[in-house]
Amino acid sequence: MIYRKKSIEDGKSLGRDLNPRPSAYEAPTPKAPEDIRAILLLFLNSKRDDFFRYLSQKVNPKLASRYMKEAVKYTEYALAQTDLDNAVALYLKKYENPNSYNNKLKPIIHLYRFLGLPLQVRLKKVNHDNLIIAPSYEQVVAGFRQIKDNIDIARFYLLCSTTLLRPQFIVTLAWSNIDLENKVINVRVDKKTKHYRSQIIHKALIPYLTPSTATTTQIFTHCYDYYQKKIRHSTGLNPSQLRDFAYNAMLKAGMNSLLVEWPMGHSIGMAVHYLADNVKEEYVKFESLYPFVT
Repeated sequence: MIYRKKSIEDGKSLGRDLNPRPSAYEAPTPKAPEDIRAILLLFLNSKRDDFFRYLSQKVNPKLASRYMKEAVKYTEYALAQTDLDNAVALYLKKYENPNSYNNKLKPIIHLYRFLGLPLQVRLKKVNHDNLIIAPSYEQVVAGFRQIKDNIDIARFYLLCSTTLLRPQFIVTLAWSNIDLENKVINVRVDKKTKHYRSQIIHKALIPYLTPSTATTTQIFTHCYDYYQKKIRHSTGLNPSQLRDFAYNAMLKAGMNSLLVEWPMGHSIGMAVHYLADNVKEEYVKFESLYPFVT
């Protein structure tokens, strides 16, 4: 099936839209729940390959693979529901963030379009005013001054500000991950679409990462919400903003962009094998420009 869109100016066909906007989808004639169930079963049993080929014409290969997995996951969920009419709404109910909600809905829209099924749910409008804005170095240092005497909070604060690990993952670090001799946080964890990689230890962090007095295997004894609330109350910043600062500051310091993307958890392909030896040398650029001396 070929989807076409019209030119606003003259109504002429603009040809095939390889990445159609799902929100513009016009639903076909409503079907009975038993018909929807039969169509979804048919998809699981014999239409997966056809759907993947369909997706490959609409989006890039990596996204097509992700959409395919999500479509199968949703279909299995929907078939387990007694109320198929509300299956999509129930599936998306826990995703309050518009970006997360839309990312889960897009594969379903493509699936329903492919199967010719009606769909009443629409994408949510994203409010760009709520996007995280990275603070300046002056703001980050000013915040650090407020909490530096609390070793536990300061340690978490600096890890968020000088590494590219996600704050929610930082609270899971153990002392065994810390290699002070080589100034490296050794970690390699892959969780679905999130990847956590080894990080260089900033010299300002070293006094806060001495495990000689540690009585537990874990570095942090509280949950993420505890640190997030403490930092927000004391500094007006949140941990995600600190990570965004680190990302922007590393690029501004002149670090190789690939060696910023890799510890961030992004894929850089074969380049990682050729650039791995340069990580510490590149990190010095960030460390020198942003010393965190208070």
